[in-house]
Amino acid sequence: MCILYTTSPSFVCTASVINAEEQQDRAKQLEAEALAREEEEQRAAAERATVAAAERADEAAAAAVLAEDVLVAQRKADAEALPDEPPAGADATTVVARMPDGRRLNRRFGKETELRVVRRNTMNRFLSYQ
Repeated sequence: MCILYTTSPSFVCTASVINAEEQQDRAKQLEAEALAREEEEQRAAAERATVAAAERADEAAAAAVLAEDVLVAQRKADAEALPDEPPAGADATTVVARMPDGRRLNRRFGKETELRVVRRNTMNRFLSYQ
């Protein structure tokens, strides 16, 4: 709606100006709301990524603990299955493993002892040494 002011020879369309200003204000408000939604979505995505990374780290730590527990149990079972060390003689073989610092690990095994047992014992002693 346009109003003609008698003191001025021109028309002043106050309703049109007000509508244009309202539209600009509404556009700015919608733009601000969209920006706020986008920032919130980015924050939520970052939070989800952080939570997922923490969960993966927890799972990896739990798997490492489980693997260590399995290894300890296997070492214990290997130690229990290890036959007694035979006396030196023709039916015994001595296995010597030299450690990186020069220390030697040695043990006698009967000639009937399986190589798998010898290897596991040597590896367990090496891992225990470290």
